[in-house]
Amino acid sequence: MRRDAALAVGVAAVLAVVVSAGQGGQNTPGAYVWAVALGALMLRRRAHPRLVLALTVFGLFAYYTAGYPAIGVAVPVAAALYSAAEAGHRRSAAAAAVIALSVSAVFRILDGQNEKYVLLYDMTGHVALAVAAIALGELVRARRRIGELTERQIALAAEHRLAAHKQELSRELHDSIGHTLTVAAIHAGVARQEDRRDPAAASRALDQVTASISEALTSLRAAP
Repeated sequence: MRRDAALAVGVAAVLAVVVSAGQGGQNTPGAYVWAVALGALMLRRRAHPRLVLALTVFGLFAYYTAGYPAIGVAVPVAAALYSAAEAGHRRSAAAAAVIALSVSAVFRILDGQNEKYVLLYDMTGHVALAVAAIALGELVRARRRIGELTERQIALAAEHRLAAHKQELSRELHDSIGHTLTVAAIHAGVARQEDRRDPAAASRALDQVTASISEALTSLRAAP
């Protein structure tokens, strides 16, 4: 949110400075209101990137239609193009760039500006900026996606290691309890055989059975 606010303030500030230069048109307070409005659109660039892109392009056309000073197309449109590409709307960004630059060139030529200057010199810089803005948005989106996939892979690996560890503990517990119960069964058999012939031996065997069962229960309680 802070980045969006900083971008909004930056766009509005740059446009206000350009408006204050008074390059043609009517330098009235309304022009500054438009500058602030175009900047404020950046506050919603994450929630509605394509809507912000469309409003920026049409807002720019409306600004020029109202006869305000020239502000170019680079600053507000480039920020909106970057936001749309970052959100994964590359085609929408490319279409909006073509529309914005084409309409801008046509209006400037109809306004009497030199055709070669507009198309071969000035427009080249605008096209390069639009392409750079879209490419930067795609790069940021790709890096974020790689980061998400990396985190997911790390989480899956951790889960796999945990599952393997639990499986190993379960196997060890199974072996330990199996061995303990086998010992208890052997001593129970001894106690049965020695019950009449040697009561003391039978008693010792039963004590060993009790100890073995207690050991098995302790192992079960200690298991995670």
